[in-house]
Amino acid sequence: MEWSTEADISEDAIDQVQARLNVRLIMTPRAEFMTCRTDEYIDAVMQRNRERFSFLPVMDNTERILGLFKAESWFDRDAPHKQVDEEFEPLEDLKIDGEASILDFLVEADSYPARLVVSGGEVVGLVHLSDSQQLPVRVALFALVTSMEMAMARRIEIEWPGNPDGWCGLLTEGRREKLRKAIASAKDQDVFVDEIALTQFADKAAIVRTKEWISQSKSKAKSGLSQAERLRNHLAHANHYAKTPGAAVRLPTIVRTIVQMKGDLGT
Repeated sequence: MEWSTEADISEDAIDQVQARLNVRLIMTPRAEFMTCRTDEYIDAVMQRNRERFSFLPVMDNTERILGLFKAESWFDRDAPHKQVDEEFEPLEDLKIDGEASILDFLVEADSYPARLVVSGGEVVGLVHLSDSQQLPVRVALFALVTSMEMAMARRIEIEWPGNPDGWCGLLTEGRREKLRKAIASAKDQDVFVDEIALTQFADKAAIVRTKEWISQSKSKAKSGLSQAERLRNHLAHANHYAKTPGAAVRLPTIVRTIVQMKGDLGT
């Protein structure tokens, strides 16, 4: 079945937005780094890390950045008297291109919470999972959940072409009544487009849950859709979707789940 439709134009527009929301927008510039050197002792580094930066770029004596020292490993225990050179992660394992999208960073941020941003072969910044609270991340996430909602709507319309009664019957009576009122109001104001456009995210998710479109067990599909809806609601109502370290660590899993579900829906 060919899934491409005229609605893909909107999806392309969202993809373009995502591409422009790159990690440069949320990174800490190199000029603002607190760094350490390979020949420094870890206990001395921790004594001067009064602001408790979780990761410190590591430099050699020529000020070339070699990687990252995970300072947070020693926040709650005594730091050893050994050199940083014995305990840091090399640049090659941690770099990310400055033009990479915020979503590219987020999908791996639970495994790689800190990345060194490179451009033209030079390290120009540092991005960390704690940057998830920044406004460009919020925009990227809202674009993601919006595209997920569009994917659900498109899949529903393909399943029941020109037959809204087919999918409407899968909603609860209470949700059907709200939809009927929304349709009547839209028609009265001459702004009616179609029935699916007047459903809520939760309505579309409820319909999707009745089908086997998502390549996971029903319980995991239900959980994934619920996570996507909660994220959407947090974003829509200006709540802090990553206000604690624990919430921030869960964010990459939610992003990966939404990306996978979108793919399952055929977009």
